[in-house]
Amino acid sequence: SWDDSYGNVPDTGMQGAVSGLALDGMDQPVVAWSASLSQMGTPSAFVARWEQGAWLALFSGTAVTTWTPLLRLDSTGAPAVMSLGTTTYGLLRYVGGSWLSVDTSGVQGGAAAVADTFAFDSQDRPVVVSQMGAGPATFRVQYLSTGMWMNLTTSLMSSANVTAINETHVALDAAGASVIVWSELANNEQNLRVAKFTVSTGWDTGYDPLSGLFGSNTNATGASVVLDKVDRKSVV
Repeated sequence: SWDDSYGNVPDTGMQGAVSGLALDGMDQPVVAWSASLSQMGTPSAFVARWEQGAWLALFSGTAVTTWTPLLRLDSTGAPAVMSLGTTTYGLLRYVGGSWLSVDTSGVQGGAAAVADTFAFDSQDRPVVVSQMGAGPATFRVQYLSTGMWMNLTTSLMSSANVTAINETHVALDAAGASVIVWSELANNEQNLRVAKFTVSTGWDTGYDPLSGLFGSNTNATGASVVLDKVDRKSVV
């Protein structure tokens, strides 16, 4: 049965929208959401963790203004957020009770090329996707090591006739293989594409595109990506 003993997340004064939910190493929920602090205010990011029977606010919403915070947890359960739709605040990690900014200016193409997605590898290093151009677009997965952004994969090209990339997602399996899912607009139709990178074979792009539920001329958007822990298959 459903356990509804968690109650409401900390009151932010105005109605908000949940954008992230994850379980830490103790299977306790961590939630990220956005809400306006005032009637005419700009939505701000919030993060809270369920701890010892109560919600502990980790992010007050006053330091970073963003429409939607993307939430990830590292292997210790420490949260990190990315401010979606803007490079003003970028990527933040919760370390020792404080939020520390992760400098993405060294990513290929600069901070403006960082797509609205990130992950952690097995060593808890941030992994981002550098996305440049459209028609075709070029993707490159990079990780942060001792203050420098390094290539985790070779570059990947989208379809040649693409006119826009509307969303990008990255995930890593237990072996460190990278999976990218992106939504590309081509011939007035928006499809989701999937590619997986392994060191031995490079990029595998042999996945059929995902269209809308009713076949052609229907758009596929709003993807969410997880990896099957048993056979490492992608679920979109």
